[in-house]
Amino acid sequence: MAWPAWLEKVSMTRQNKAFTLMELLVVIGVIAILMSFLLPMLARSRNSAASVQCMSNLRQIGQAAVIYAGESKGHLPQACPEASMFVAPRTIHTSDAQGRFSMAQAAMMSRLLKGSTRIWYCPSKLAPPAGQSPILEEDFYPPDHNQPWIDTPIKSGRTLYWWLANPNPPDYVGLLSDLTGSGDSFASATPASMDAPQYAAPAYRDANRNGSIRDEYIRRMGEKNSANIVICTDQSGGISLTGWFFKHGDLAFVPINGSMADRRKLVRSWKNNLYGDGHVERKRPDEVEWRFGPTNARCW
Repeated sequence: MAWPAWLEKVSMTRQNKAFTLMELLVVIGVIAILMSFLLPMLARSRNSAASVQCMSNLRQIGQAAVIYAGESKGHLPQACPEASMFVAPRTIHTSDAQGRFSMAQAAMMSRLLKGSTRIWYCPSKLAPPAGQSPILEEDFYPPDHNQPWIDTPIKSGRTLYWWLANPNPPDYVGLLSDLTGSGDSFASATPASMDAPQYAAPAYRDANRNGSIRDEYIRRMGEKNSANIVICTDQSGGISLTGWFFKHGDLAFVPINGSMADRRKLVRSWKNNLYGDGHVERKRPDEVEWRFGPTNARCW
């Protein structure tokens, strides 16, 4: 039986349109190559978007700090004391948590922000310190979320930024000492070694080596050189004396004493800083300095 001419043409067309195995493998290979280019681009786009949101958060934090200072005789907020001791007739603070606020400070900041405390949580998140639960937005002031304030274990008041302005201890005016053995000067970490009333001091490093740590932070709005002093920064994952992590871009590690040439290799990593005059800057590894902590290094 002979097939109609039109049916033979349809059959031949269908046969001609069929993919061979080789053609299919070529198509799959091309798709794989395109994906290898597109996925890193998408990852960089997500990182850039998170960084833009982070910078927006820091700008809003700066605005909130100005409002707070307006109600506090010009003084900026203080991070929650991490440790304290009683030296008659008063309790003095020996260190600052930096990544946590007291209930009173968190409550006031939440009131000023009308509950919009999400700005204290960078969208690029690091794992919490060992033994701690993940840091959540409702940790800033749990009563706003109908939850109790929890101090033991420490959970409430936590943020995903370091607050560096107006540290708790009084200003240190004594001699600095090399606590690391590498020529890096700090105030003594032992309160008993200081004369009254300078029982304790912030663990700031004399980064510019001018014999003082007072110019490493500001306490009030409008202080001298505030445009160059960071008041809030990314929690960038300080790792003891070995170095620190940068959380934006490619997650990268830089040794504290690494050469500038080594730091410049990490061009795809950065952090964001808020300065005392309210402006925000993005900083690469070769643009920052180790500024806090003889044993828990932090940089900005």
